[in-house]
Amino acid sequence: MTLNCAHGPLSGFRQARLFLAAFALILATVVPSVAGASGPEDVWEVVGVTIHDLAPGKEPTYVITAQARQGMTLPFQAAMSLPKGSKIIWAGELLGGDPSQDPMVQLDMEEGEEYDKATFTMNRSNIVQFELVAPEGMIVPQQTFIRLDLHWPAVGAIDRARIAVIVPTDLHLENTEPALDVDVRSGSGVLYSVETSPVAAGQSLSLRADMVGGPAPELVEQQGGAVTTQTPPATVTPSATPPGPVDDSSLDLGSREIILAVMGFLLLTAVAALLWRLRKDRTASAG
Repeated sequence: MTLNCAHGPLSGFRQARLFLAAFALILATVVPSVAGASGPEDVWEVVGVTIHDLAPGKEPTYVITAQARQGMTLPFQAAMSLPKGSKIIWAGELLGGDPSQDPMVQLDMEEGEEYDKATFTMNRSNIVQFELVAPEGMIVPQQTFIRLDLHWPAVGAIDRARIAVIVPTDLHLENTEPALDVDVRSGSGVLYSVETSPVAAGQSLSLRADMVGGPAPELVEQQGGAVTTQTPPATVTPSATPPGPVDDSSLDLGSREIILAVMGFLLLTAVAALLWRLRKDRTASAG
């Protein structure tokens, strides 16, 4: 089955995508190329997954952003696994310029038992984004909390992947599985994230938690307890934890390459979050 996605990106992305494209170019010049992938399932270096728009009256959206391995020569065939039951809103390449020029990708869909596989051609960029309606069962409202059951199956081997959730200051996560990294962010809430590296073909990544009312203990400690509480739900966006200071004099070449690759991954997920929020804000203002 061939699918042509109908929703294009909005012009509010221009500045962030220009920054993303510039960083990708810099990264490509300082990180050695990786050997070519053996098939369309094995082209991805980093993948970020998140669910957006959990606020009342909004439709939760499942976003996948992926960057191909360094050294991939355009055009190339690629494949992405999508959770079963998800509906595609938009899928395309991110060029880093005027977002109205970002090309949609034509998808050949193959249904599977555990996930559906989309195969497509990357012609102009090494970054792709999928925006999906979140499948049923990933966000389950309960009487006093919201159960999050996020998951993503890897169709091929990946260097690293991350699932991240930013919870507003008046909410927090409990009963998390697996254990999550927690980072308090001024003005944007608390970041809960889990990263897997490397990811094997067929491996399923997950993040399960209960979103409940009340600020996170880390936030209360940082702000001296001056935080009001509220019941869920909340808005979730993908992001990343900035790397700590590095003593450059103690690094060998391999360490430098690892740090640059990690910085590229963190920036990719953070900018993808910004682009998504700009798209949603622009859509809301147009409405």
